[in-house]
Parts: sequence; C-alpha cells; structure tokens
Amino acid sequence: MKLTSLLSIFVVLAAAAASAQDLTSFPQYTPHVKVSGTLVVWGNDGMVALAKRWEDGFHKYQPDIRFEDHLYSTAAAIGGLYAGHADLAYMGRDIWPVESLGFSKTFGYAPTRFVAATGAYDVEGKTFPMVVFVNKDNPLKGLTLPQLDAIFGTERKLGAPINIQKWGDLGLAGDWADKPIHLYGYASDSGFGVFFSAATMGGSSSWNCGIHQFDNIYDSTGKTITPAGRRSLIALAADKYGLAYSGIRYLTSDVRPIPIATREGAPYIAPTRENVVNRTYPLLRDIPIYINRAPGKPIDPKVSEFLSYILSREGQEAISQEGDYLPLTVDLVQQQREILK
Repeated sequence: MKLTSLLSIFVVLAAAAASAQDLTSFPQYTPHVKVSGTLVVWGNDGMVALAKRWEDGFHKYQPDIRFEDHLYSTAAAIGGLYAGHADLAYMGRDIWPVESLGFSKTFGYAPTRFVAATGAYDVEGKTFPMVVFVNKDNPLKGLTLPQLDAIFGTERKLGAPINIQKWGDLGLAGDWADKPIHLYGYASDSGFGVFFSAATMGGSSSWNCGIHQFDNIYDSTGKTITPAGRRSLIALAADKYGLAYSGIRYLTSDVRPIPIATREGAPYIAPTRENVVNRTYPLLRDIPIYINRAPGKPIDPKVSEFLSYILSREGQEAISQEGDYLPLTVDLVQQQREILK
C-alpha cells in the first residue's frame, strides 16, 4: 500500500478517534420490570438502521417484546401517535405547530418529548446542523443569534436594536461598509427553514423579503440530483457579498463557515464535529421521540422500559455504532431520564 494511502487512512482514523465519545460514564440499562407485548413505532425513515440496533439490543434484556415498525417518514410520526396507531413517534425534526394542534385537539394535552440522539454532522437525510457561510473573500469573524435574527428576519424577536442590511452594520469597513447583504437559504416552509427560524428568529415567519430560497432539484424519477443546500452554496460562491445557511456537507473552497455565539459577549462556537458532539454549537439539531402520556399518569411500562434503554449506555452506544447520528451528552441523558419518572 502506498504511503499516501496509509497517511490518508491514519488521518481518517485519527479524526474519528478525536470526535468519539467516551460513554462509560453513562448509566447502564437495568430493567425495572419485565415487559411483554408489541411496541408500535411510526416515523422517520432515516432511523431504520438505528431502530434495528435499539430493538435488537433491547430484546436481549426484554425477550418478550416485539416491534412493529412503520418508518415511512417524519411526516407520518405524530399522525400515527394521535390516531392511536403508534406507541412511539420517531422524528427527524421537532414537532410542527399543525402536528401539535392535531394531537392536542384529539387528547386535550401535548405529546411528551424526549431527546433520543443528536442529529448527524454531515450525512444527507440525517438531521444535520445548520451552518452559516460567507464567501471565501469575506473577512467576517462570527455572528450572534440576535444578529442572524436581524439579518434573516424582520421582527427582531431576539432583541437586536436594528435590522441589519449592509455589511457595515456588522462592523466591516472599507469597500464592504455600504454593500448590501445578499441572503441565500432553504425554502422557509421546509424542515430546514422552520428549524432555522425557530433557532435564529424566535420562530418568526417574517423573513427578509430579499432572501433567495432554494428547493431540491429532482430528476424524472423523483430522485434528488441537486440538494437545496448545495444550490445555496453554489450561489454564495459566486457572490462576494452573500450570506447563506446550509449544511457543512456542502462546504467547498469558495465559501467559509463562520462561528456562532448565542448572544453578544458569549463565545463564538465553530461548526465542527466536536462541537456538535459536545452540543455546544448553537445550531445543532435533535432527534426527538414523542409519546402519548396523559398529565399525571404513568408511562406505559413497555414504552418506559424501551425509552430507559435508549437513554442508557447501551442505547447510546447503539447510536455510536450506527455511525450517522450522534450520542447525547451524559448530562442530557440524565435530564431526559428524569422525564420518565
């Protein structure tokens, strides 16, 4: 094998080792009760491989449990729950208001949310974080969430004093000062757009009217041939005065990701894999599971036991072994386990 090939393999392995989590401090799964019956799961088709790992692992401890999976799409998850067909709704994003309304109109209360995993870092279709990019020639060092709100939105729900329209409003001088900021991103009604609005605009639907929004381009069979995120960065690469949000998987040498701070004076966090794994990057995304739990009532024992398994060392190791999604931190696992009580 050539030396260059060996070096490439070493670099890949070293990067993987650097970003790997030590899960030994996570609580081990200990069954509280023996359960039996069938657990019915509806939702995210991107979780098929992970669901199989969770189910096989859980079955070793609870051999009388069977699973019935209907992993068609995140769009089917909450409907399966409030129609009474699902015990667990696996989501590739957080619940949308219309889905929450459908559930609450049916039962008179909201579904219970658990965070089961962190979204992937750079895998297509696996809930990767949103990253803000500038053109490679742009000297900007970083942005805060209130600044993003004042750039991409119009209501400034996060408290920015003015709308930000020019690069000079962000402190850039010289030729940059009077140049307008050209915006690129996903369609506002897409899952990416809804998340970005929730994370950076306080959930406002009042977008800057100048933003160029992109959808996926499909071939005649319905297969995606150019993702919207790639289209945004292609446009940004050709626009010195542009600003875009997209995924790190579409990074090229013509654009540059920038760090994000939650507020003025807070540290700027770069969108690295490590910062997504440790959950310090502000625009990472969760993998939630929703269940139907009436207020003041205990969770169905078989559902509780399975969630306890997911929120254990064994369940989080299954996420690491699956390789696309990322495990939680031990602190967040403990917080989620409190919801089971």
